[in-house]
Amino acid sequence: MPEKEIGVVGLGTIGAGLARNFASHGVRVAVYNRTHRRTEQFIADHSQEGDFIPAATLEELARVLQPPRAVAVLVNAGRPVDDVIDELTKALDKDDVIIDGGNSFFQDTRRRAAAQTVSSVRASAGASAARQRTSAPRRGRSPAPTSAASPPSAVTSSTNAARPASAITATVAT
Repeated sequence: MPEKEIGVVGLGTIGAGLARNFASHGVRVAVYNRTHRRTEQFIADHSQEGDFIPAATLEELARVLQPPRAVAVLVNAGRPVDDVIDELTKALDKDDVIIDGGNSFFQDTRRRAAAQTVSSVRASAGASAARQRTSAPRRGRSPAPTSAASPPSAVTSSTNAARPASAITATVAT
């Protein structure tokens, strides 16, 4: 059994970069994308970078991770996040963690937490780098703005907002 592991749902720019970042820090990463072809392509392109386990379904993703599980959801904000969380909730146990990283509107995150029947912990940490098509999830958070008048836009709400991705890895996956 690996010492640290996490599941990543959504292998777009941000999800793939975050999965690679986790793996580069010695974390075993189970990966899933709605279109399995993208999961297969991710494995073909990046399997040499770390310990990745492809999953064809969310149920399989839950099976390959050891409890208590941590799963980062990095899909488009809105209904796709609701759909993934609904399906994941059926496959996970009450002590498992779902990280809503889809840059969701904070009211949506609050609504999801209030409606949750399984007592999963949730954090909302949006990734604005997706708009910029940067490799920020691969390298960690961008430096803070130099002007106090310019608020940082990298994270919508999270206690880990000022930490680099490697620090979040240790917090979530241990």
